[in-house]
Amino acid sequence: MNSFTRTIMSGPSAFVVTTGLALIMAKMIHVPYVTLPDKPEKMSFTINPEIIKETPIKKRKAVLIRVTPPPAPPIIDIQEPTAPSEPIADKYIVEPTYDKLTLDPQTVTLVIVDKDEQPILRFEPVMPPRAQRSGHCKVRFNLTAQGQPYDVVTTYCSQAIFKRPTIKAVQKWQYNPKILDGVAVSRHGVETFVRFNLLDERGFLIPE
Repeated sequence: MNSFTRTIMSGPSAFVVTTGLALIMAKMIHVPYVTLPDKPEKMSFTINPEIIKETPIKKRKAVLIRVTPPPAPPIIDIQEPTAPSEPIADKYIVEPTYDKLTLDPQTVTLVIVDKDEQPILRFEPVMPPRAQRSGHCKVRFNLTAQGQPYDVVTTYCSQAIFKRPTIKAVQKWQYNPKILDGVAVSRHGVETFVRFNLLDERGFLIPE
């Protein structure tokens, strides 16, 4: 069976289906006819014929109230200045003389007091850009006789990202060395605490 024969045989069935669908759609959209009145009903309304008169507000006259002024302030007696009775000091003042203090190196001994190391210069660590909250690190290091830290290590850090900037900052610090028997000596096992404070856009501290 060729295509032409199939077209001829399917034509009537397609016509029937199309016609049926058209009738169903026409029935679904059909609206019954409604007869409208020839003239609309007249609208009736009444207006209140009574006129209400409003009483005008009377203007009040300004009343002047007399105010008694306060009394004048009392007069205070002013004491007249008097010339000083004591003589004026001489303008040529003589500088007092003092005996010069002389130190004999053989009899005078200078004693240098022992003291511990003192920090004189500390650099703040750089806040890591990946930090999301504040933190801290505990550091241990040694000091040379010139007050320079070396062998810097972190014993504890609240976050690992704070370890590297802490070590870099402490290596740049400067101390007054420890004095023992008048001589600057090295120092081992110095411990300190480094804190990282991170602030939000409003300037408030973000806790650890």
